[in-house]
Amino acid sequence: MVDGYKAKLVTPTHTGKGTTGIFIDSLWNAGSDTDKFQINGENLTPKQQQQLIAAIRTLKFYQHPNKRKQDNSE
Repeated sequence: MVDGYKAKLVTPTHTGKGTTGIFIDSLWNAGSDTDKFQINGENLTPKQQQQLIAAIRTLKFYQHPNKRKQDNSE
């Protein structure tokens, strides 16, 4: 989980060779549209991999801009 969203964390089998990152399938839903989020690094050193995972844990997502406009117009 990242900021309350179900997230898929990907790490390489062998540190330094492969992808490290996350994917969130349904960050926001606006009508029939779904916003997704993905961030990753390739072939990271152990220190870089640790830093990326630490940064991912700090992510905060705010309300979708279109949703804010709808809320303010009511």
